[in-house]
Amino acid sequence: MVPENLGPNWRINWLKPHLPWNKQAILPAEIADGLCRVMLARENVLEDANYTKIVYNHYVVELSPENYLHHYQPLGDSLLQQWREKLVDCLMTANSRQGRREYRFGGQLRIELHYAPDVIDSQARVLCRVDTTLDPGGGAAPVQPKDRGEEVAYLEWINGDRRWPLFPGDNSIGRDAACDICLDLPLVQEKPLVSAQHAMIHVERGQCFLFDGSLTGKPSANGTYLNSQRIPEHGASLQDGDLIILAALDPHVPRWDTPGVAAFRFRQPQLSANRP
Repeated sequence: MVPENLGPNWRINWLKPHLPWNKQAILPAEIADGLCRVMLARENVLEDANYTKIVYNHYVVELSPENYLHHYQPLGDSLLQQWREKLVDCLMTANSRQGRREYRFGGQLRIELHYAPDVIDSQARVLCRVDTTLDPGGGAAPVQPKDRGEEVAYLEWINGDRRWPLFPGDNSIGRDAACDICLDLPLVQEKPLVSAQHAMIHVERGQCFLFDGSLTGKPSANGTYLNSQRIPEHGASLQDGDLIILAALDPHVPRWDTPGVAAFRFRQPQLSANRP
């Protein structure tokens, strides 16, 4: 039964051990695999007027109270981030096998984790639905939180036809719909050189710093480059007008015009104006 406080349009799925006599607590890796199966299950996939397959974008995982407290709560948000990355990688792999973008999320990807008294240790209940309210545009790009403060700087696509704001704190960048800056451009999505969680820009006291990899510390597959130089592990400070390239086929000669690569100009006009 769907909890009343979750609202309508939820579909219920149960994740259980492959061996029915296995009474051990279900673990995070098993749930990650189960979420992928739920996402691509035929009965859970919708289809739009263009024959694109729409998969659920809002998931609620429910566990037994004891299992939640012992195995999940200590991991915090890092576990949810790992599950999001797993779902996005699974969807991208499915599209690669088809040779086209056959699947897409119904909106911004969101995963919640709770405990429920009617769930036993060896099982997990997964509620899922398409929730377009998470993204008013109906696509996969996330909505920028409204409480992050004022825009400090922005990234400008290399040809100047699109820009993404940067706010105080961490700004994640990648193909994952959960990123603050979701690179949902077709050339980036269809040729996945850019990682799901590829890079991060940290903004603090008006200064901006570029780091490679996800918020959990996992490095990108093909590197992050600043003014044609691969950035070090400790990151690099950004200046107005800097060229940022995500991914390179040749790490010695990163090219912004390679299909699948993402390239931006970092813009912080007030920083440039304050220079002596």
